[in-house]
Amino acid sequence: DNLPSGLSFVSCSATGGVCLGTLGNRLVNFSSLANGATATVTLVAGVGSTVPSGTGITNSALINNSSAVDPTPVNNGAAFSVAAVQPAASTLTVAPASGIFGGTAILSATLKKKSDGSPAAGETINFFLNRNSVGSALTDSGGVAAFTSPLGAITPGTYPGAIIATFSGDASFAANSGSATLTVTKTGLTVTANNASQLYGDPTPALTYTISGFVNGDTASVVTGSASCSSTATSASPAGTYPIVCTQGTLAAANYTFSFVAGTLTVSQAPLTVTVNNASRTYGAPNPSFTGTITGIKNGDNITATYSTAATLASPVGSYPITAALVDPSGKLPNYTVTINNGGLTISAAALTATADNASRAYGDPNPVFTGTLTGVQNGDNITATYTSTATATSPAGTYAITPVLSDPGNKLSNYALTLTNGTLTVTSNTLTVTAASTGRFYGDPNPSFTGTITGLKNGDNITATYASAAIATSAPGTFAIVPTLVDPDGKAANYTVILNNGILTVNAAPLTVTAANAARFYGDVNPAFTGTISGLKNGDSITATYSTIADPTSQAGFYAIVPALVDPGAKLGNYAVTINNGTLTVNPAPLVVSAANASRLYGDPNPAFSGAIVGLKNGDNITATYSSAADPTSAVGNYPVVPALVDPNGKLINYVVTSNNGTLTISPAPLSITANDATRPAGQDNPAFSGTIAGIKNADNITATYDSPATIDSPAGTYPIVPTLLDPSGKLGNYAVTVTNGTLTVTP
Repeated sequence: DNLPSGLSFVSCSATGGVCLGTLGNRLVNFSSLANGATATVTLVAGVGSTVPSGTGITNSALINNSSAVDPTPVNNGAAFSVAAVQPAASTLTVAPASGIFGGTAILSATLKKKSDGSPAAGETINFFLNRNSVGSALTDSGGVAAFTSPLGAITPGTYPGAIIATFSGDASFAANSGSATLTVTKTGLTVTANNASQLYGDPTPALTYTISGFVNGDTASVVTGSASCSSTATSASPAGTYPIVCTQGTLAAANYTFSFVAGTLTVSQAPLTVTVNNASRTYGAPNPSFTGTITGIKNGDNITATYSTAATLASPVGSYPITAALVDPSGKLPNYTVTINNGGLTISAAALTATADNASRAYGDPNPVFTGTLTGVQNGDNITATYTSTATATSPAGTYAITPVLSDPGNKLSNYALTLTNGTLTVTSNTLTVTAASTGRFYGDPNPSFTGTITGLKNGDNITATYASAAIATSAPGTFAIVPTLVDPDGKAANYTVILNNGILTVNAAPLTVTAANAARFYGDVNPAFTGTISGLKNGDSITATYSTIADPTSQAGFYAIVPALVDPGAKLGNYAVTINNGTLTVNPAPLVVSAANASRLYGDPNPAFSGAIVGLKNGDNITATYSSAADPTSAVGNYPVVPALVDPNGKLINYVVTSNNGTLTISPAPLSITANDATRPAGQDNPAFSGTIAGIKNADNITATYDSPATIDSPAGTYPIVPTLLDPSGKLGNYAVTVTNGTLTVTP
């Protein structure tokens, strides 16, 4: 086989033969080949790099045989031609893919001819995920191969290069491969609120939920935390349905997101029972106030009941139902299942009592008109009573029955339980009554004129009365009898039963008033002398008064009673009604002055110990003072108040009116010195770097210095000042008294 230009042999193998030749041609020799034997020669050639892609090459191999067995010349030779095309260079572009955890991703790669970008159709593309083969697909007319691959347990995240597509190459196109990023997102879990129910008025039950949508064999164990579920329904919500809404709360799962499906909370009607209480009354009485009980009301709903019966005042003795009617001004009854239990009204016989009134008359007088009381008649029933007695005007003194008799034209007595009570007629002698009128006076006054009345005189009999008492002007307070005495010049008193009624003379205690005068002082002072007045003394009685108070110099500021005490050596106070009017001692707060002393220091130093004075303390009260200032070592130069603060461990300050006088802390500038260091240099050279020292900086203030000299490189030998200049970016130099000391630059020849 002699290869055309551009090709070279890669290998040569022969069964039973020997491969001879060079890269451009091969000769395979079979020294002895038996009759009927078969030999195989495999020649592999490679295309040189200089051959353009897509170039067609034809190669022919010649076979010659000199056979003694087959003398036919045509069978002694053969030729075989191979046409080859150099595979074209390709591009393989892998598209990024994404999918959810536990789901699938569509893997896609596009194969094209590199030279002109035309698609390569019908080629096999192999796909790999995380270096694991997942399958293959043929490119379509657009050169695109797509393969849907399960993602398995790949956790959510972004994986650069996780997608690999390879093309093994063929006669038309060269092999190629590429990679792309795989993005795995979280899979959604569905949190479904479980349906729940409650009775109207009951608290909302614990709300639960169910999680679904796990993949890859995951269970609820991969979820931590809990959802927050709630409903707009409360114990006051009407019967009906309400959504149960869950939110994520503390739910978390590494590979999942959450979506939520509402549930339903059903609020059912609550049982409501109305039980009417039994009642009773007597015939003719108004119905009592019917009552009953309502059980099952929720949320304090304004549901009440009225109770009624068909029975009226005129209904005869018997039994009648009592029914209930619910009153629901707020429209809450639709939230209840109502049960009503009727009660019973029992009407019993009414008590009817006929009672004859007792009566009396004097012997010889006609009977009076007898009366009585008929109680218990109901409904205006036409039942009446009359009263009679066997006594006449000639009956001797004594007692006689008065008997009631009932009249019932309407036949209503069957509704009554009847009681008849006789009265008594008493025939007596005539009565004469003398009554002294009661009166009163104060202790020490004379008796008034006494009077009285006489009743019961018959026939204008000339009987009168006089009235007297044993009390005199000096009698102590108390009660004394006013005694009547009959005057009967004609001897008529024997015709009467005489009743003498004494009157009462009341000797009242005389009013006596003692009043303490008001007074005032400061806290800590002694009490002043107290005074007062006494009014109402009788008969020159020796009664005086003293005045005192519980307040002493240590008593707190405030008000204290000044109490009078009567002095009665003659024991006359029992004759008086005493009124005591306390006075008021006003203990005013004492003046107290606390003054802080002035002080001074330099800027940057700590504050000195502050002091001061307290004037006006009473009773050795344990009141002291502390002194402070808002200034600290960093405070700028200036004046600052020194403020006193009272220390009162025993709570005595309420007894003082306090005047507080601030002192003044004066902060003066601190001394600051800057000194430039001396320096030397030869003439004709640049100045050296100048330096110096700063002493006295406080509070680490950012104050620095630069140093300069008027000398230049051309300045002749001699001495020149080195001048410091302060740098103060924070504006702190106002707090210092600055001293500047120049240095000396010596320029040598």
